[in-house]
Amino acid sequence: MRKATVHILIVLFISLTTHLIVAQTNNNFNITEESVTVNNTLRVMCYNIHHCDPPYNIGEDIEIDTTIGVIAKQKPDIVALQEVDVYTRRSGSNIHQAKVIAERLGMYYFFAPAIDYQGGKYGIAILSKFPLSENKLTELPRPDTSGEKRVLATSKIDLPDGTAIRFGCTHLDTKPENRQAQIDKVNELALLETLPYIIAGDFNAVEGSVVINRLDRFFTRTCTNCPKTSPARNPQNTIDHIAYRDTQNKFSVTNHKAVNETYASDHRPIVADFNHIGETSAIVTPRSEIFKLTGRTLQVEVPTKIKIFNLVGIKVFEAKVENQISIPMSIGNGIFLLQISDMTHKILLSH
Repeated sequence: MRKATVHILIVLFISLTTHLIVAQTNNNFNITEESVTVNNTLRVMCYNIHHCDPPYNIGEDIEIDTTIGVIAKQKPDIVALQEVDVYTRRSGSNIHQAKVIAERLGMYYFFAPAIDYQGGKYGIAILSKFPLSENKLTELPRPDTSGEKRVLATSKIDLPDGTAIRFGCTHLDTKPENRQAQIDKVNELALLETLPYIIAGDFNAVEGSVVINRLDRFFTRTCTNCPKTSPARNPQNTIDHIAYRDTQNKFSVTNHKAVNETYASDHRPIVADFNHIGETSAIVTPRSEIFKLTGRTLQVEVPTKIKIFNLVGIKVFEAKVENQISIPMSIGNGIFLLQISDMTHKILLSH
């Protein structure tokens, strides 16, 4: 195992142990509305993942676990991904990268293909800890047909406090004529939007360029004089951006950073933190897939399917649980990821 991969796994392990759910202390089987605290913060991450192929490690295999570790360390609520492979020969004809990454992180996902590639699809994706709806793929204009096809992915996301937002992800072309036509289309659609709108992506354009100046007419970027993002090892340019359009004045930015990650991709990921004013009339509804773990005995409130993964992301156990089940000793003791329905929890298994 390469040193960089080991480093990522160690960081992920520390992150998981720091936020470990010690299920034995959970004596309440149900969560009441009064026990839920609404946290009006939102963390957005944008990452061109280079189809999970570390560019500085020529000839090596796809490292999807490395990409997952980079994202997990930042604990984002919503992620915009670019350069995502689905069922391609180079990344695995049976691998849907957006689906795998989302499932390992316990997130919902929407994949928007831009082109057919090596027997599969290549495009962008939105990941979210919160439910996605109204998922839409919009093809962006390409007046210079020598350029690559590009798309805009948008989803409606309902935040826990009842606030609804539109979230967009894109990857604009390297051809200047196409880029300018594409940002004009993005802005045109934004003017029709009534919800607060956050967009993130690889714009292939720097601050002060025609493209970013046009973006700034309708959106507010989460930084000015932003940290550089590309190339990852010696960044010279800022071409990855997060921006928002909020006519209701609900959102404000508290922090923006480029993550000092130099191995997994040729871009550094960026992260922006938002504060937002929640809906005062919102009612938090408890999830029905609540569980209780005592030792190795897992109880569920309603019949459900469970999956257990180790920290490397390998599935070690799967079962349909009607009421309770004893998790076999054969998978060992320690920290694992328990997936119930569409959510993932950290658990500690012991004797």
